[in-house]
Amino acid sequence: MSTTFDSQLKSILQPLSSVDDANGDPVLAAVQANDHNTLRILVRAGYSLSSIDSSNGRSLLHIATYLGHTDVVRRLLKEGINTSLHDRDGKTCLHVAAAYGYSQILTLLLKYESHVEHVDYDNNTPLHMSCKFGHNECCRLLIYAGANLNAINRDGDTPLHSAIRYKHAGCTAILIHADASLNIRNSHHELPIELARRLGHHKIYNIILQSLSLLSQSSNQSEPTSTPNSSITLSDFEKQWRQFHLLIQTRMLANQHQLEEQIDSLKDAMNKNQLKQAIIHRKLQTLTNLYIQQNKQVHHYDTLF
Repeated sequence: MSTTFDSQLKSILQPLSSVDDANGDPVLAAVQANDHNTLRILVRAGYSLSSIDSSNGRSLLHIATYLGHTDVVRRLLKEGINTSLHDRDGKTCLHVAAAYGYSQILTLLLKYESHVEHVDYDNNTPLHMSCKFGHNECCRLLIYAGANLNAINRDGDTPLHSAIRYKHAGCTAILIHADASLNIRNSHHELPIELARRLGHHKIYNIILQSLSLLSQSSNQSEPTSTPNSSITLSDFEKQWRQFHLLIQTRMLANQHQLEEQIDSLKDAMNKNQLKQAIIHRKLQTLTNLYIQQNKQVHHYDTLF
């Protein structure tokens, strides 16, 4: 280690040693102080990132996530910290980010942690947490990262039950739009609509009632025979557009900006009804193929971080 680096490290360690609640751990102090540059230097000097708070089981990544320190989370992830550790309540960092509504941190975590079905000791998934606390953007991110819409926690609640129980109409609508089941009963034998009615959540009750009505109308209509050349409906295109847009957001491709511009232009065209469905379908397929091609070629996404 060079003399210059030694002196730089000493100048860092001295003020960090006085940070409250860091227990003399300079890495923990840097995390608490949201000092990602110091954290990088400490890692270079050989300091470990594996410390766990014995009082609550939280890793450094948990602590940075709880505090909402996006830059520190980014640095810890780059340094290879374990993303799947859980605290004494069984919560991973995905649970924490989803519960606090930290959508930027959640996006970072999803880049490094593909398994979104971790459950805490109450069998809550991260999607349950985002719905319980009413964080719409986190709810969307988890859905398009592949979260199970119908996961059941210890109370028998799906994420939809959780959104209804805590009176979050936005998350309720997002889940229903993503095809979450309206027919699952929780441990109290309540369907989502029955839970909304019992709790007096009238706005949510009406959202569910309208969705059930649309489903009933759809099932009563005869379905047209499909052919290989059939074009998708505008509703189907809207769903595919949303999925594709957020998939790009969570995967952080290098060509994200260009693809998003093309997708946005397609959505504008769809809203103005200026393109035939078949043309929209072909353009969407072209963008999808481009995404797949780029995904095979790009193996490192750190340019955006």
